[in-house]
Amino acid sequence: SCIRAGWLQRVVGTAVTTLLLPRVAAQIDGGAVPTTLARPIREEKCCCLDLFVAWAEGWATTCSSLNNDTDTSLPFDLETWGGCSTVTCDCIWQEKTRPVDEVELLPCYERALAFDRLTNFTRQFLPVLVRTCWEYMNYVSRPCQRCDKSLAQRTECHAEL
Repeated sequence: SCIRAGWLQRVVGTAVTTLLLPRVAAQIDGGAVPTTLARPIREEKCCCLDLFVAWAEGWATTCSSLNNDTDTSLPFDLETWGGCSTVTCDCIWQEKTRPVDEVELLPCYERALAFDRLTNFTRQFLPVLVRTCWEYMNYVSRPCQRCDKSLAQRTECHAEL
């Protein structure tokens, strides 16, 4: 979960570092836009952008289909979303089917954004899902919790207290 939380922090941090800091520095330094940042940003790869985009769109659709009236052609509406408690096991399990290694999630997400490959719904929903529900998703997928794929086979989960 720390690695996944780091992924989200890097998404937000990279966007702030690459998009906002040069502009802020230019305002402070009298309009001179720095050509390099004080902290270099590593170029990371995304092996399979097409596969990532298809998975991300499918994951967003699966996770957002919590309310039958969710229309993924529209932008994500936080007000009508049911929150983390409505996240289904299918949503949690689909995250595990990602076509790229975990270290490639951020570069693939950034490239998908840069090339305008994600729907507005997906580009808005996935960060909200990860930011607000990651701990909950990890908890309910632990052994003996509701999204434990081996729950039916675990006798210790069904022992009476």
